Amino acid sequence: MAWTTPATWTALQEVTAAAFNEQIRDNLNEIWKGTDAGDLEYYTSSTAKTRLGIGTADQVLTVGGGGAPIWQAIYRFVPLTTPLTSTSFDGDSFSTTAKTSINLATAFDARLSGAVAVLAKVSVRDSASAGTDCYFMLSPNADAGSGMEIRPQGRANDTYESETLVVPCASGGTTLYYQVLATGTNTLDVYMSIWGYWI
Repeated sequence: MAWTTPATWTALQEVTAAAFNEQIRDNLNEIWKGTDAGDLEYYTSSTAKTRLGIGTADQVLTVGGGGAPIWQAIYRFVPLTTPLTSTSFDGDSFSTTAKTSINLATAFDARLSGAVAVLAKVSVRDSASAGTDCYFMLSPNADAGSGMEIRPQGRANDTYESETLVVPCASGGTTLYYQVLATGTNTLDVYMSIWGYWI
């Protein structure tokens, strides 16, 4: 029900139940929309209001696509003073490998369950990098050739190329994908550690 502009009453004017309800009851109901602790009220038109319930932890108030206020999650960065490591990426040797998923919570640490992105330091070397293309790639998807590369190509053989990357996780969080181009069988060595994550 929309707000009704209050009437100007005159002396001895008869006030009907309908007029009283419209002017008093209905207008009070219209300006008092809250029903729960933390509710916010906002206008949906020049004469109508509605309520927005309180948000949840780590949400901020912003404006949605329809122009109305909404609560939206913000991602919080969790820095790590001791990096997370994995026995799968602590100098392990790789051959050329198609896109393969990594469950960060099981490969590195359970704290990464639900992570939407990670701050990763990656060091890569290959025994024939001086003259042959090679790389290690991380990405949030399974699309071949799509992602961020650490490429030791052109460096002296078995010389590490290191990069620090912010890598988004796949939709839903927790999962990354890696892809390897090696110069031969088990020639590309990878060290990867996680120094922080967004949750």
